[in-house]
Amino acid sequence: MRAGPDAGRADVAALAGSLVLAAAALVPALRLRSHPARTGAAESIPAAGPAVPSGAGERERFGSALVRAEAFRPVLAASGFRPEPSRALRPPVAAPAPDAARVADLDGRVEEGRLVLRWRPAPGSRGTRFRLEGLGGGDAVDCETAGDEGLLRLPVPGAQGTVVARATPLGVAVAAAEARVSIPYRVPCEVVRAERADPGAGLALVVLRRAYDGRAVEASFAVHANDDLGGLASVGEGGAVVEFRTGFVVEEIRRRREEAPPPPEFLRDGRVRRDGSGRPVRRPAAGQGPAAGAVVVLRGVDDERRVLEVR
Repeated sequence: MRAGPDAGRADVAALAGSLVLAAAALVPALRLRSHPARTGAAESIPAAGPAVPSGAGERERFGSALVRAEAFRPVLAASGFRPEPSRALRPPVAAPAPDAARVADLDGRVEEGRLVLRWRPAPGSRGTRFRLEGLGGGDAVDCETAGDEGLLRLPVPGAQGTVVARATPLGVAVAAAEARVSIPYRVPCEVVRAERADPGAGLALVVLRRAYDGRAVEASFAVHANDDLGGLASVGEGGAVVEFRTGFVVEEIRRRREEAPPPPEFLRDGRVRRDGSGRPVRRPAAGQGPAAGAVVVLRGVDDERRVLEVR
């Protein structure tokens, strides 16, 4: 319970009263010690109670100090302040904890879409328990290894992030302590091709590729203009859900038009008119030919552009 401001003022007043009482008792004694001639060489300080000064001025000052000290007695009696001899100025020093067993040299990296952890098992342990967060998929992964193993490989569905690995020895005779390591990672994702596109509907199908669990996997994504290119897709055996992330945005899906050569000129007999070299003589260009496919335009970091042709 927090003490109010009145309790704090009472404590201060009680402390001041104690100081006044102590001063009233010490000042006359110090005066007697410094002036032995006033009381005689054989006079001594009484064993109990304050000494009463002999001079009229000193008696008056002594009486005033006693009056002020007596005024503080009710405050001191009602105060919550009480010295506690057991109160220590510094906290006690905790007893040293026994040596705990822990794995050593815990480290790792993400390569080819796979987490590779290495460590030295704790002496005398029968195994190591791991809790892994940040692999992708939302939930943490718990697993155990045998005591003589110092290597663990796990697939990483996420495209980028930080894996937090916590390792605890199993079956040790002393207390087990946790070892921890954080491993930032990014799995590159490649834009392979645009398989199909429908400019009229503003829709295209783009294929992406990345590494997962030591091998390359691909997935197709249907996109519209202004969509982020990438996402989650099921790949491989068992349909593992893997994240693809490219950093590209679909800027445009449009038709691609090719320049068609102008038709040749014909003679009256139906033969193609040719020049002196035997090449066909063509009419002046009359514009572009018909639509011949589509293109998907991607926009990346720093306004990078990439054009995917669909044939």
